[in-house]
Amino acid sequence: MLTAQVVDQIDNDLERAVRAWSISDPSARATQERLDRARLVFLSDLWARLLGDADRARTAALVPHLVAIGLSVARPRLAPDEVSAVFELLTTLAARLTTDE
Repeated sequence: MLTAQVVDQIDNDLERAVRAWSISDPSARATQERLDRARLVFLSDLWARLLGDADRARTAALVPHLVAIGLSVARPRLAPDEVSAVFELLTTLAARLTTDE
């Protein structure tokens, strides 16, 4: 399933380490900002195809982006099945949102 593939791509340790490093290092901060922009452009483009509205697409893109950031710093760490359940819920909500249009 697509959700499992997405969850497998999230490296919480790397996400947390780069974000922590970016607090004190301007080069790391610039890299993190580029990564965040690229992630949001990708997600916004996907949502724009589903919603047909750039403003709503940007807002919708922020949800999984912010969930990924939150997962990287959450303690205690969530079990893989809990992370999968979160993204499954997001997928279900997204499907409902696009069919309600």
